[in-house]
Amino acid sequence: MRAMDLEHTCLPGRIGGYRLLRRIGRGGMGEVWLARKPGLVKPCALKIVLPEHARNPEYRQRFLDEARILSTLRHGCIVTVIEVGEADGYLFIAMDYIDGVNLRTLCEALVAQGRRLPVIVSSYVIGEVFEALRHAHTRTIGGVSHGVIHRDVTPDNVMISSEGEVFLSDFGIACFGADGSAEMCGKLQYMAPEQGMGSASYRSDIWSACGVLHYMLTGEPPRHALTVTEFMENMHPLVRPTGRRDVPEPLERLRASGLEPDAGRRLASAKDALLLLESWLGYRKTTTMLAEIYADVIGPARSGITDLMPMAVVQPRAPAPPCTAARDQPLETAAATIVVGRADHALRFVEPDAPRLFRRKRLVAIPEDAAAEASRSSLEVTGEAHPTGTGEDAACPEPSSPVERGSPKRCVVVGFVVAVVGLAVGLAATCETVGALGQAARPAAEVGAFDECSG
Repeated sequence: MRAMDLEHTCLPGRIGGYRLLRRIGRGGMGEVWLARKPGLVKPCALKIVLPEHARNPEYRQRFLDEARILSTLRHGCIVTVIEVGEADGYLFIAMDYIDGVNLRTLCEALVAQGRRLPVIVSSYVIGEVFEALRHAHTRTIGGVSHGVIHRDVTPDNVMISSEGEVFLSDFGIACFGADGSAEMCGKLQYMAPEQGMGSASYRSDIWSACGVLHYMLTGEPPRHALTVTEFMENMHPLVRPTGRRDVPEPLERLRASGLEPDAGRRLASAKDALLLLESWLGYRKTTTMLAEIYADVIGPARSGITDLMPMAVVQPRAPAPPCTAARDQPLETAAATIVVGRADHALRFVEPDAPRLFRRKRLVAIPEDAAAEASRSSLEVTGEAHPTGTGEDAACPEPSSPVERGSPKRCVVVGFVVAVVGLAVGLAATCETVGALGQAARPAAEVGAFDECSG
């Protein structure tokens, strides 16, 4: 957890097995944190209800309703729920982390630069919102309608990712359509007239979504109302013109018909809104364009993985010992001494304890006249003799010179596995071949030391 966030929160460092990394949002009931749980590769967004609200039966039920509703929705334009739980008095919902900002933040950043969203991008964004609403409104389980009314479609609850994706978020006051709604809830500026009277329906979400479209085109909400009194005085606002000439007729018709005060004359469904939007030939997905706008006014993408880096404990790797260390004494394993040269040299194997097969042997050098023969053999088993070279020259020969001369740039010590492989190859060699190699590798006086092969 970052020190700055830790100083301004009463939350513990961990909740329900999730480690809190960075606060990314705050509301009246709780906070939203970037979090990580062991076993999850990516970070997630953890929505937390504070204990004083979690103990309130109304808030608690509302939170559990949101979790129940989100668990029934599976759509690319709706944030996915990972887990719902309660720990140490805190209710929480773990959701996919979206690297992005809400639509209001993006539009305000553009206005600060004297810009606004292009019409074609605005149509794409509202199209994705209607795709999410279409899924939510028409959800069925076992053939029975379980459609969901969002009741809070606003620019604050439309997320724009750094990749140019659009998500409908915050189903905190959503309800199932079959349950009905007899309460006034939602943001007054984007609330449909009938919703303000306590009778929200699927068409109420259409009004709110078209209010979001109006905001993208004009920079203003569909209704100016900050109090209930102001809402009641302006419950049926007139559909004001956008004052723009670059808005195509299908998009303007969508905005006007969606903001119709009379629910009976309004667009009937999100599907109808999409059909009207798709009638405009210029309508298309503008994910790349939106991502470029995001990078320009908000900044580069943040995967959230960077926040996980302080959690990793990196153990520095001990440096490998230099090749020149103790080259005059070959390193021995419990089974054998293995010294590997380069590819064009023989791999020389010395078995310290093999009473049934060979007598005790030591590492020896191959004279110059046997270099060609040794380079064609992947294994050289040598007998009792003294090396003609010592130190670097004997342990690490150069590829283009006899063993007695030069030193390679690296020397690899191989373990027990290579010992077994080398022994197998040695068994396959005939006594005559071994004897011939021994003759080439040693002075004539020592030829007889290795010719005896015990069977």
